Amino acid sequence: VDEDVDPTDINQVIWAMSSRCNPIEDIDLLRNTWSTWLDPTQNPPEERPYGSKALINACKEHRYLPVFSKRTALRKEVYDQVAARWRKLGLPGEVPEVRAFEQESKVVYHEVGGFEPGKQPGEETATSRKDKK
Repeated sequence: VDEDVDPTDINQVIWAMSSRCNPIEDIDLLRNTWSTWLDPTQNPPEERPYGSKALINACKEHRYLPVFSKRTALRKEVYDQVAARWRKLGLPGEVPEVRAFEQESKVVYHEVGGFEPGKQPGEETATSRKDKK
């Protein structure tokens, strides 16, 4: 996952997997690879220490970083205002627990060259070729 996803929060990880993973390109299966004797999925025990693994890439695609949509999150001030007025607003149940709020940190991506869909940043584009002439 990327810097905007807390890898210790399973909800954020599943969100990243469902919104940033293209299964045909971003999931690799490693079959019958070296594992550990402690792997409980490998039964009977004589089949250990070999097992299979799934590698899932739930990161933003690097070539689209310059145009990748910013992940939005609730601001803490807004959450506090709504939580204080929850009952007055007639909202059902308890105030939902929110653990991740928008932070003021800014991610700056260094772009080597221009960006054109389908091209890597820094890769020569039709526009940059015209500029050189």
